[in-house]
Amino acid sequence: MIVKEIHFGDDGQKKLKSGIKKIAGAVKSTMGARGRTVLIESENHIGGITVTKDGVTVARSINLYDPTENLAVMMMRQAADRTAVVAGDGTTTAIVLAESIIDNADNIIDSSDNVTEVIREISEITTKICSRLSKMSKKLSGKKLLDVATISANNDREVGKMIADTFGKVNVVTVENSQTPSTHVEIISGMKIDRGFSSKYFITDQKKQECVLDNPYVLITDHEISNILNIEKVIAHVISSNKSLLIIGQLSAINGQRLTVQNTRQDGARDLADARNALSKAQTLLAQRQVLFDKGIIARAAIDPVREDVAYQQARVATLQRGTSEAAVTLAAQSSGIAATSQQLRESLAMVRASLSALVLRAPVGGRLTAFTLQPGQMLKSGDPVGQIDSEGQWKLIADVDQFYLGRVHTGLGAVADLDGRSYPMTLLKVLPQVTAGRFRVELAFRTSPPVALNRGQTLDVRLILGADRPAIVAPSGGWLDAGGTMAFVLDGDSKAVRRAIVTGRRNPDQVEVISGLAPGDRIVTTALTSYAPFQTLLLK
Repeated sequence: MIVKEIHFGDDGQKKLKSGIKKIAGAVKSTMGARGRTVLIESENHIGGITVTKDGVTVARSINLYDPTENLAVMMMRQAADRTAVVAGDGTTTAIVLAESIIDNADNIIDSSDNVTEVIREISEITTKICSRLSKMSKKLSGKKLLDVATISANNDREVGKMIADTFGKVNVVTVENSQTPSTHVEIISGMKIDRGFSSKYFITDQKKQECVLDNPYVLITDHEISNILNIEKVIAHVISSNKSLLIIGQLSAINGQRLTVQNTRQDGARDLADARNALSKAQTLLAQRQVLFDKGIIARAAIDPVREDVAYQQARVATLQRGTSEAAVTLAAQSSGIAATSQQLRESLAMVRASLSALVLRAPVGGRLTAFTLQPGQMLKSGDPVGQIDSEGQWKLIADVDQFYLGRVHTGLGAVADLDGRSYPMTLLKVLPQVTAGRFRVELAFRTSPPVALNRGQTLDVRLILGADRPAIVAPSGGWLDAGGTMAFVLDGDSKAVRRAIVTGRRNPDQVEVISGLAPGDRIVTTALTSYAPFQTLLLK
């Protein structure tokens, strides 16, 4: 467990300010055209010394013993790094400004001030200053551009001229150490990465052993992708767009671990083979000198070193054998762990593919997706309609029917559709019994080939055949139907009308069908009967 130091109030602030002053003092000496160079102890340069005038290099090299002071150094270093990434320069200026803001904060801000409000005002003022500086800025060219480039190159006139000449031809100019004695300019179109594909399964051209992607999406990340679920949303978008994906970043270290295990095995086997070979040679040489020693041809001093070499090689072989056996157990455990991790990744990938497959909209091979209403960013839940699949040449008609006929309509009934002077037979396929606004809906299909000129959404005249034609008793429409069409007053002579129960059927504005209760020739009262509903007989005058 790492032990943490805790500081409160002035004690913690003093340590932080001390760390800020130390890093700022080292970095700000490099500021500007007259800035000084700094000597840094470094293992990465000849003689263990780095000579630089780059503020961010100086900041990155500073590490303090006091953890609290070093925390301040880390914050200042982060500010310098962010400035270098955004602006490409100005790292020293960022540290100097940060130190100045913190120093002056003590003189201006006290415990009664709202620190959050102060930060908000600083942000607003920064925006205004940036806008003002943007208006004051001037485009550089010619000698002015050369002067700025020379300052950026630590006053190296030759490098500054190369930067000035290159600026404008490319978007990014980087100065690197040359592998040759000469200083030269190299322009690269696009981007060059030192590594290629990380797995043989990424190869698209087996003959050339190349991975070629046509207009892919590019994912750049500085995080290790150890699980396919880390980029599940990205992969879902790529698959839905039917494109390929190029990932630039650190993938799972499994392949590297597997390669390390394999190399370790090979190195151990190679060392053991070399040791056995050396032992065999030493034993052969010892046997030869032993013969000469036994015959008195050579002295003991000539054979003793060979005996010592044989003993050393024997001990070496024994040590390597023990090490190989122990390593074999360790490597076997590592291989098992790698295999388990690989299996988990494969299972995760299969789960992602299954999830993505559930999101894919599929239609029959002979169908056509129509009335597609899904919008970008729209959220869906299972069962939500997003469109309609139409089968080419197979049309379906939807009709609204008066609720009066709900009990007489059933699947299989015939119908006739009229279009362009022709009649087309149809069959009722489905009855939707939900009544809306006094009507229910039915679906019909053509028995034969549908009309060629038929279009989606077109309206047709359809006659639904409920049964064979037969004579019907009809009565004139009128106010008497306001009582529901279940009763009528039938005239009995000229002076009296008797109430009678009836059943009515189809109707239109002029007539109504009487299914039962009336006979041909009966005369009825057609005025409104609502006020006479309780009576059985009406006397007429």
